[in-house]
Formats: sequence, structure tokens, C-alpha cells
Amino acid sequence: MKDSLLHALDIGTLALWASVTLLAAVAIGVPSSIPQAAVAAGGMTTEIGSDFLIGDTPDESPEEDWAKEMEENTTMPAKAALPSPPSMAPRKSVSPLPEIPKLPRPPGRAVPSSSIDTRLAAGHTPGPAYPAAARAAGQTGTVVMSFTVNGAGKVVSAFVYTSSGWPLLDQEALRTVKTWTFPPGEAMALIRPLVFELP
Repeated sequence: MKDSLLHALDIGTLALWASVTLLAAVAIGVPSSIPQAAVAAGGMTTEIGSDFLIGDTPDESPEEDWAKEMEENTTMPAKAALPSPPSMAPRKSVSPLPEIPKLPRPPGRAVPSSSIDTRLAAGHTPGPAYPAAARAAGQTGTVVMSFTVNGAGKVVSAFVYTSSGWPLLDQEALRTVKTWTFPPGEAMALIRPLVFELP
């Protein structure tokens, strides 16, 4: 144990002397033609060049010098000129469309579509019969019916649009509308209320 400790101390001492000798050799090799200034700091003396003042910072760092050299030596390729866009063809003037002429109505239409009120007034639209059970129960209300009339004036479809709240009244209103007829003309879709009220 003692021998290994002494051996380690010997190696440490040898390494210390080697580093001191190396520093001395480097110090001897530095040219003496450069003026030197000694600065004492904490009991140690450090030699620096006379052209460097304490507290000053160098104008440019080695990294900045390297960056400048790279910029000078690196040439960016010139950007290729983009082709100009193709010229558009001149816009042609567009003349307005001619007005659609008013054509006469084809024959065979007895009542024109513009006179729906006339057709309704000329139609056969009897009121609904009051169901006896609904009358006895005192049921009243309004059934709004939606129905479609074809060109011949016949009701081809019908349904309860808004219920009265009483099934008997709704069924009677639907049965009644399906029996209605109108003068021939254009097909039309209508909505009409049927009122059930007691005297």
C-alpha cells in the first residue's frame, strides 16, 4: 500500500516537472521583438501585447472574421429571370340577349292560370257535413287542408295540413276536399281552411 502511494506521488511529481519544462520552452520560443506589458493581477504577472488595452474589447472576433471571409468567398448564383405571364386576349364586347317574345297561349285552356280566384269561384266546393258524433260531443275546430288540382280540375291528392285536434273533424274535411272539382286549367296546389262550428 505504501509503495503504491509513493509510486503515485513520484508519477505526479514527474508530470508537474514535465509541464513546467514545457512552459519554459514555449516562453523561450516567443519572439522578443513584440513589445510586452506586464499586468499584475492577484500576485500573478501576465504578459500581453502592448497594442491591447485592458478594458477594451477587440473590434472583431475570430468568428466574425471567418464569417466575413465566407461571405466574400461565397458567391450567390444570379436569380434566373421569371418568364413574363402570357398576355390575355382582349375581351370581346357581349351584346345583350334579345327579349323573349310573348307567345299566345295554346288553345284548349278554358281558364288562364292568372285567374285562380275565378277558377276557385267557379269550382264545385261544398262544405263538409258535421259528423253526428262530433256534434253530440260538442267538438268544434278548423282543419287546414292542402290539396292539388290537376289540369282537368280534379283533386288528385289531399292531406291535413293543420289538424283541428279532433279525428272525426279531420276525416270529414279530407273526405270533403276529395270531392271538389274545378274548371279545366293549369295544375295548382292550394291550402284552404274548413271550419266546423256549432250554432
